[in-house]
Amino acid sequence: MSDQAIPWLNQHLGAATPSTCHDWLVQRFPALAKYVPSQEQLLEQVGTAAKTAGAFVVSFAAGMTATTATFLLNLFVMLYAMFFFFRDGHKSWNAFFITLR
Repeated sequence: MSDQAIPWLNQHLGAATPSTCHDWLVQRFPALAKYVPSQEQLLEQVGTAAKTAGAFVVSFAAGMTATTATFLLNLFVMLYAMFFFFRDGHKSWNAFFITLR
């Protein structure tokens, strides 16, 4: 996806390098010139956003891994129990009902 997205962005928005990002934004969007932060603030905010996005992806992947492991463990326990219920279930029910009398 990135192989197709990067050329499309360069074609439609033009190339912007990290060192000239502030100048590129001001030149591309002159009405927003007074609202565009400085180059240092831009780089700091992009770094913070990348760090936050990375932390979110890692925590999401860890959660998915834990959920998958829990599901597989529960599936194994269920199948193991079902095997013995199907094999010896009638004996268990008979013993249960005999103790109730």
